[in-house]
Amino acid sequence: MQKAEVSYVSIEDLLEVLALPENTHAAFEWTTGLMRVNCNSEDFYSILEKKDTRWENFFDCIVHETYHMYQICRSGFLYTLVTQIANELWEILGSYQYMISDVFSSPYTLSASLNKLVSILSFKDNEIDIISIIEGSAFLAHNKIRRSQLSPEKYSNILRFRENTIYSKTYRYTETIFGHKAFYLLPTLSFCSLQYSNPVTVFCSLIKHLEKLSSKIEDTNFKEIIYEAIPAVILDIEEAYDIYKDPFSEEMEDSVDAHPFYSSTFKQIKHDFTQEKVEDILCNPNPTCEDFFLEIMRPVLFNDGVMILPKCSNEFFSDDHELANGMSLFAGLSFKFLTNHNVLQLFSP
Repeated sequence: MQKAEVSYVSIEDLLEVLALPENTHAAFEWTTGLMRVNCNSEDFYSILEKKDTRWENFFDCIVHETYHMYQICRSGFLYTLVTQIANELWEILGSYQYMISDVFSSPYTLSASLNKLVSILSFKDNEIDIISIIEGSAFLAHNKIRRSQLSPEKYSNILRFRENTIYSKTYRYTETIFGHKAFYLLPTLSFCSLQYSNPVTVFCSLIKHLEKLSSKIEDTNFKEIIYEAIPAVILDIEEAYDIYKDPFSEEMEDSVDAHPFYSSTFKQIKHDFTQEKVEDILCNPNPTCEDFFLEIMRPVLFNDGVMILPKCSNEFFSDDHELANGMSLFAGLSFKFLTNHNVLQLFSP
C-alpha cells in the first residue's frame, strides 16, 4: 500500500474532529470511504501481525466497518445516497476555500436538500429503518466472520446485550418469523433490499413472500430462495420503485470513477475481486472471508496522521499528499455532519 502524510498546518485540528472514543477502535466515513483507525500506524501493523486474543474487539471493529465499505460498493442505493450527500458537502467545503480551521470551527445547519437526503435513512416500516438494515447485517456479519463456532442460538444470546438497537432490530424481526433461519437469511435479505430505492419496503415485502416459501428454506439454499421471491415482491409493491444500477456494473463505471475519493477504492476492489466474490462476501459472511476484511482496500487514517492509500491510482489529485489532505479535510467535514445528525454510527464491540 502507499503511505502518505497528512500535512496540514494543524494536524491536531483534524484529529480532534475525527477523534474516536477510547472503546471505538475504528469508524468508516461513508462519503469518502476513509477508515479512521484509533491507533498509530506502527501499532496497527504490529496488532495485525500478532493477532493477539487481547485484540478481539479491535478486529471485530475493523471487520464490522469494512463490511460497510463492501455494502456501499455493491449497493446501488447506498452508493447513490453517499454520492448525493458528498456533492452537497462539497458545495459547503468550497465556500471555505479549503481553510481547515474555518471548516472545523464553524457552526453548521443542514441545507433543505441535505436534510432531505439524511431523513431518507430514518424512514420506518414495522419499526425497521434503513440504518437498522445496514447495521443489523454488518453486526451479524462480523460475528459470523470472527467466530467460527457461532450458531444461531449463540448469536441470539449475543443480541440480548443489544436489544432494541439498530444492531438487533432486523434480526429479531426476521427471527420472529423464521426462527433460527434468520441467521442465514438476514445478510442476503439486506443485500437485496439495498439494491432498491426503498430498502425498507422491499425488506419487509421480501419477508412476507418468504413466509410462503418457509418450508423450502434450508441452511444452504437461503440465497436461491430469496432470489426466487424477488420478482413477486416487485410486482406486489404498488409504487413504481426503482432498482439502482450495481456500482460494479460496466454501465456505472464512468459514474463510479467520477467520485474523487471512491475512485481508487473501487479500482482496487475490482482489481482484486470479481463482482460475484464481493456479493458472496456480503451474502454469506463466514470465517474464510476474514482476510478480505483485514487487507487494506480503502484509505486508512491513523492517530499519528499517517494515511495508507489503495495502490490503484487516483486521477483527481496530482499526488498522494494532495489526495491525503483533500480526503482528510472532506472526511472531517462529513464526519462532523453525519455524527451530529446520528447518521454515522460509532460502533463499539
